[in-house]
Amino acid sequence: MLIIKIYYYTNEFKDAPIVFSGKLDSISRMKLYKVRFVYNAIKQDGMSVPAREFLFELKAAKADPEIPKLIERYKALEVKMKL
Repeated sequence: MLIIKIYYYTNEFKDAPIVFSGKLDSISRMKLYKVRFVYNAIKQDGMSVPAREFLFELKAAKADPEIPKLIERYKALEVKMKL
């Protein structure tokens, strides 16, 4: 059984194209960047399920400068293979 849902907001990722929930972003006028679900331990059908927590978080990452070059090489190969 879900016990707690915790939502974390920030202005830091406001222009990021990835969203957890556009609706929650627009309501709060901030970017939802972290969601935490906490469940208690339960017994169901004779089986015990321990307490658990799930955390989903958007984080800023520095892109590797080689990635755009690899994408261009892949596109060139893809075009070449279609001929």
